[in-house]
Amino acid sequence: MQTTPITIVRSTAKAHLVQAADGRQGWIQARSLKADGSVNAPTFDKAAAEFAGRVQARAEAAAFANGLHPIGAVERESERAVAVQARWQEHGSEQQGTRLVWFPRSQIVDGQVKGWLIEAKARELRESITRMSVTFEISLCGQTFWM
Repeated sequence: MQTTPITIVRSTAKAHLVQAADGRQGWIQARSLKADGSVNAPTFDKAAAEFAGRVQARAEAAAFANGLHPIGAVERESERAVAVQARWQEHGSEQQGTRLVWFPRSQIVDGQVKGWLIEAKARELRESITRMSVTFEISLCGQTFWM
């Protein structure tokens, strides 16, 4: 069986973050590491693909959180905040509704807000209509969240 020589980058009690000579990294179980410091090639390839996917997902989440996104149509305004309509639907049932979600004017730049604030407002909305074992689809500022 073909093996991939690796270098251990970081270790925990049960797993190692390993790196191959080509720069690819992945987490493998400690028991998968051979005595000669190599790993079966298919095991490493699978670990590297999963690690790359997680790194990409983290990068996309960070880009969304730090990016500006349009808030959409303003339903109500006050001196210090604006409200937009959010839609929610309970997964697996017919229950659905709308709520106003308020964004502080200090966080709005040219009709846009940071993604982290949209996510926080979606979580607040989820908590306000919570049924603990139920998944909700929440549409807010042109984004859809499953919570």
